[in-house]
Amino acid sequence: MMKKACAALLVSLLALAATAVAAPDGKERGIDGYGPMLGVSMARIHEKDYDSGLKMGLGLGGFLNYRLTPKFSLTGQVLFVQKGYRHTDTNGYGTYKSRLTLNYLEVPILANYTFGADTFRTHAFAGPDFGFKLGGKYSYEYDGLRGEDTNMGHFKGMDLGLKFGAGLDYPIGPGRLGADLAFIVGLCNIYADSDGDYKATNCAILLMFYYFFGI
Repeated sequence: MMKKACAALLVSLLALAATAVAAPDGKERGIDGYGPMLGVSMARIHEKDYDSGLKMGLGLGGFLNYRLTPKFSLTGQVLFVQKGYRHTDTNGYGTYKSRLTLNYLEVPILANYTFGADTFRTHAFAGPDFGFKLGGKYSYEYDGLRGEDTNMGHFKGMDLGLKFGAGLDYPIGPGRLGADLAFIVGLCNIYADSDGDYKATNCAILLMFYYFFGI
């Protein structure tokens, strides 16, 4: 399923890019900007018959923008993103609290369309998000007892999702200061030892601030 999903997303993105390149605009195409990104993630794991809560984490990295037309560009990002969940379950014996943190190196490739003038601008984006697991930690607390586990071998080493959202930026100093609100919907089961019926996918919201240095 991973290979089919990757192929479908990449074919769609390449077709969109080819359409934009073919459109005459009289502008030079190429890399027109780069910059750092920093923000927060709010993540949960979507799993049948299990209601997990949102867990806040860190998001940081950088991006490179390739302009195709005055309005359309492709943006590649390399980000460290923390995902996972928080869960609290109370019964007649006590309260069980658990927290899972999964650290990923994520490489989204986004089709980006810009609206507005040269001052205040908005943009919308969408594309595949490739995630590579870096590690993580599971911690719990029950009836005064605490424990943790850093063995994340039962989670797959690679994840694939669809990332989409919108943002805005404004010229400040030599570049542009902006913010993106992104949603990541997992497309693949993250469990490595699933029997087919036991599936879960990552879901996350990212609020990222960035600074765009033009070239």
